[in-house]
Amino acid sequence: MSGGATDNSGRRRRPRIGIVGDGTWLPPIDPPSKIIGVHLSYRSRCVEYQMERIPEVPSYFMKPTSSLSAHEAPVARSPT
Repeated sequence: MSGGATDNSGRRRRPRIGIVGDGTWLPPIDPPSKIIGVHLSYRSRCVEYQMERIPEVPSYFMKPTSSLSAHEAPVARSPT
């Protein structure tokens, strides 16, 4: 990396965009049509779970679109 401001350790600083006041954070994107997650995509995670065999391909899972929330927003949980 060349150019740009750096901190005391020599790492590049991110530009400051602005200060957030009393605004409301929203989810980062409009509601998607679906949310697909990847499960056990890292060998280290499989080792952590002490799996007998490591999958050759990762598994996937779906999440409801209602699970998308804003930064620091409360997480709604259904009563069970």
